[in-house]
Amino acid sequence: WVRKRGMKRDVVQVRGGPMGLYRKAVEDGICRADPAQEEALWKLQELYQKVSDNKTGPKHSGLTVVDTVSTTTNTKTTWWKNVMDSLQDTEKKKKYPQVKGVYLYGGVGTGKTMVMDLFLDALPIPVRANRTHFHDFMLNIHKRLRDKPNVADPVAAVAHDVAQEVAVLCLDEFMV
Repeated sequence: WVRKRGMKRDVVQVRGGPMGLYRKAVEDGICRADPAQEEALWKLQELYQKVSDNKTGPKHSGLTVVDTVSTTTNTKTTWWKNVMDSLQDTEKKKKYPQVKGVYLYGGVGTGKTMVMDLFLDALPIPVRANRTHFHDFMLNIHKRLRDKPNVADPVAAVAHDVAQEVAVLCLDEFMV
């Protein structure tokens, strides 16, 4: 996709990615244009570009950590970041910086799942991605933790296992 500084988003030529799929769906009458969905898709388009450009490492074994993005600046270190930092080689961290993810929220029927599915559908095939409901994800994590009773730090071990399985993790139906 191409976006020149100062250009309005509606005149930008989009080649591929979730925004390209969305615009095609609108053009084909599958869905109608929605400004809130388009705003979310621009964030996902930027994330897609970072993942697709392979800025996070080799696709065959690269790791993309998708953290939440907040509208406020938070300098605190999260437990997840601590776990991931401890698992990653320092040289790899310099060469392949972590990619911040996107957190979408909104009312029922506003298209959150649809735009997430467009993002996943647009990802290149070699990228290992998974979309699951948050509740199912956490049930799986707790089962994995129970399966590691003799491990000194089971959270780090499970996080490492998950990171080896997927490069992009999309959680749907996240409830706070």
